Amino acid sequence: MLHDKKSASCLDSLLKSVLKRQMPYFIGGTITGTIMAFYYGFLFAIIVNSVI
Repeated sequence: MLHDKKSASCLDSLLKSVLKRQMPYFIGGTITGTIMAFYYGFLFAIIVNSVI
């Protein structure tokens, strides 16, 4: 039981650090995707984001 709690805590801290590191990319991608969808159309934005 103690081992489960420790591994969950370790996983939780790892997840938080990964999210903190990836947050600027997530925000930038969301903004870029919104602008592309507005100007070029939704289908084009999906295709380009899939390629990247």
